[in-house]
Amino acid sequence: MSLSRYFCTIPLLLFALNLSAEPSIYTIEGKFEAVIPGQPEFSGEMGEGKLRQKQYSYLDQTNTIMYTAYYQVDKSTVSKDVIGSYIQGVINGTALAMNGTVSYQDIGTLGSDYGGKFTINYKYYGSPVRHYGAVIYRDGHTYQWSVTDFPSISAIDGQNIFNNYVKYFRVK
Repeated sequence: MSLSRYFCTIPLLLFALNLSAEPSIYTIEGKFEAVIPGQPEFSGEMGEGKLRQKQYSYLDQTNTIMYTAYYQVDKSTVSKDVIGSYIQGVINGTALAMNGTVSYQDIGTLGSDYGGKFTINYKYYGSPVRHYGAVIYRDGHTYQWSVTDFPSISAIDGQNIFNNYVKYFRVK
């Protein structure tokens, strides 16, 4: 095996081993669980009134992948007949806040809860960004988990991470 082929094979092998390893699942304020590879830090509160949210984040500096987990602080009661529209509004609101475009969404259930998965594409200082997210609505609160990659500089694909680990995202 040539030396250049050897150095190309090692990162692929390490990536495959990383995906097969037991994921790091963190519990956020005792409310929900999400895969985040390192200790998430409190990033602050955003929004106002019933839309106020607390956010936690972790930047995987080695791979340039951002993980976020946030939840709605105050309760918003939504009837079952409009829950799909409500989740749609959460996804669209997230895209609006990022000045992005929803390129994929699947609204229905995540586990036993109402929820959805989505992808938002946007630009950050002219560079493309992909935000892969999931949202769950339970008992008047929304919970979100996301994996964000930067195609021009991220060492691994955020979509693969999201697809492999979204099954661990759950409300306690």
